[in-house]
Amino acid sequence: DTVRCRDTNVRALNHLIHEMIATKMRPWLLFASSREVYGEAKSFPVDEDFPLQPLNEYARTKVEGESLVLAAREYIVANICRFSTVYGSTRDHIDRLMPAFASVAARGGTLRVDGSDNFVDCTHVEDVCRGLMTVASMSSDGEHLPPIHFVSGVPQGSESLPSSPSGAPARAFQSDRAQPVCST
Repeated sequence: DTVRCRDTNVRALNHLIHEMIATKMRPWLLFASSREVYGEAKSFPVDEDFPLQPLNEYARTKVEGESLVLAAREYIVANICRFSTVYGSTRDHIDRLMPAFASVAARGGTLRVDGSDNFVDCTHVEDVCRGLMTVASMSSDGEHLPPIHFVSGVPQGSESLPSSPSGAPARAFQSDRAQPVCST
């Protein structure tokens, strides 16, 4: 939903930043961005110096949000964290890559993979939480950090995902390879 992306990642963020600047308390801000800001990576691992090349509205609004955060640094402590295929929570959205994979692998069926030649850099939620706690602590101490991309540094192709989750009974599992989907 392009309207919701813009409302959340740009308009609401802009409002929040203005409120933070207006307060006497001097709060700090961590902006949750995404690896999507890099677009389609040609090499791995993708680090923070990789050019920003958003391919869809979600990614474009994340880039705009990052610009707002960087501009606000003149007035408040504001840092950017970019997340990359975070997995490990049973309460995640079922349509995201890792929960969808786990569900199909455990129950059997077909998992549609759009852009089977694409790679992801999966990061466990506990690692992300440790990193966020460190960034929050540093932000609380008044530090302005460069954007931080939370990644494992190990690219995974869809074909390298196992045929069933560890410890799960083997079920009929198939992946349907499809062309990449890109919204402009």
